[in-house]
Amino acid sequence: MNTLSENFKYPQVLRANLALEQSFGEGWKFTFDGLFSKTLNNVFFRNLAIESKNVVYPVSADATAANPSAKAPFYNALTKDYSAIVALENTNRGYTYSLSAQIEKHFDFGLDLMASYTYGQSYSVNDGTSSVAYSNWKYNYSVDTNTDELSYSAFARPHKVMAVVSYTTPKYLNGLQTTIALSYEGQSGGRHSYTMNETADFNGDGQKGNSVLYVPTTAEVGMMSWKKPADAAKFEQYIRNDRYLSSRRGQWTERNGGISKFENHFDLHIAQDFYYDKQNGRKLQFIVDFMNISNLFNRNWGLYYGSAYNLQILQVTGLSKDEAGNMTPTYAYSPQYLKLSEFYSRWRCQLGFRLTF
Repeated sequence: MNTLSENFKYPQVLRANLALEQSFGEGWKFTFDGLFSKTLNNVFFRNLAIESKNVVYPVSADATAANPSAKAPFYNALTKDYSAIVALENTNRGYTYSLSAQIEKHFDFGLDLMASYTYGQSYSVNDGTSSVAYSNWKYNYSVDTNTDELSYSAFARPHKVMAVVSYTTPKYLNGLQTTIALSYEGQSGGRHSYTMNETADFNGDGQKGNSVLYVPTTAEVGMMSWKKPADAAKFEQYIRNDRYLSSRRGQWTERNGGISKFENHFDLHIAQDFYYDKQNGRKLQFIVDFMNISNLFNRNWGLYYGSAYNLQILQVTGLSKDEAGNMTPTYAYSPQYLKLSEFYSRWRCQLGFRLTF
């Protein structure tokens, strides 16, 4: 069942941008763009069929006494008639910004150069990746699934670098012209959340697998309840080997806080023109595009990582309840890793034909 807030408003943003374009003569041009967007109203999804009166300790009650942030709400169902009553409400939390700079140079003999850099960040409460309200609620990874927690947007890639070298020949052999362009694109990898495989529902909200991972300190790893004691050392090593997790010791991970490796890709474009009416610019054009061409020369170049919404590191095998009704989980080490995209990590060739008349 879904409900709509009485004063619900359609999504609204306040947006401002600043742009500058400056030509310096002799074919040089510089462009700068700045963009800022602030959420005024966006959709927030809350489950009205659950309530929280207790907490769950990701490590233990003793660890939480020393670190109060090491706990999360534990929910119980208000009714057996509905598994979820998802309310559509408004939130004004969220913003996006980006800064871009580009430099271009044109040479009269047919050579064109371009290079650009973009930096940006985007923060949201819910990216609205589904057309179903219930799915937007249950797949919004968080510490508290019923709170509008602000975190990274799934679409935020901080760094992007682009460069293009293009050369077009003068017409030759009474009607031929060739264009060759090599382009480069380097950008931050895709984002993902660190979560858990919940055989037992970690926070009792009725949806397994939507709680983000708590990253214990070295001392707290030994205080956790493990199905196999040897898993503690394995989890500790996993944290140390992960740049993001090792920076979040004693804290919860953030939704979409993880980011895959920087990606580098080259494309080669070749176009051959055959003019059959030079006066009116009519021509036949044959095109060959080599996408991710660096992978043609080395199988370890031009690698893409597949889109991973989340990586489950631990399995929650059970929950124990204390006298106050608070929960402490038992874990098993069962990590997932980022996987390469077999299709996009390969070089590809595309042939094209164009008739201009």
